[in-house]
Amino acid sequence: MIKLTVDFVRDLLDEARPGYRWAWELVHLDETGVCEILCVTRITADIPDDPLRSRVAQLEICKRPNIPTVGQWDLSNFNTDQFASDDQVRECATLLQLLFPGAAHAHPKSRNRAADVGRLLGHKLSGRDVFVTAEKAFHAHKIELLRDFSIRIMSAEEAVQYVNEHS
Repeated sequence: MIKLTVDFVRDLLDEARPGYRWAWELVHLDETGVCEILCVTRITADIPDDPLRSRVAQLEICKRPNIPTVGQWDLSNFNTDQFASDDQVRECATLLQLLFPGAAHAHPKSRNRAADVGRLLGHKLSGRDVFVTAEKAFHAHKIELLRDFSIRIMSAEEAVQYVNEHS
């Protein structure tokens, strides 16, 4: 069974989003046992307070155990995230440089970027097959991520096609 880590929960909540149809198609494939969908632990940090948070809590895929994100100071909940080894800290730094070249710690998006890298590494360490996201930086480097880090990146639409072809 193909194991998907998803970063598209917002697509499930808004019909106007481009990935809405495909995200729900993946959920349907999960519900019929064709693939397995799990979310990352930081999903709650990505969704603001109500009304969206309540809607997310009702989604079956969000009630399951989450994929632990690699923990980072000032970003993580160490009850759910996992501590990084020295090698993983180095891998996080390499991923950050690949995805966001020249990223400075003082940049307003530095916390989000570090959290994104923690999600990717958590996905990899959990032995998942595909990381499903609309994150442009990930898609811009999908070849390098697969070749150098064994992280396969897909949009929800690509993941639907992949699951249908490989199951």
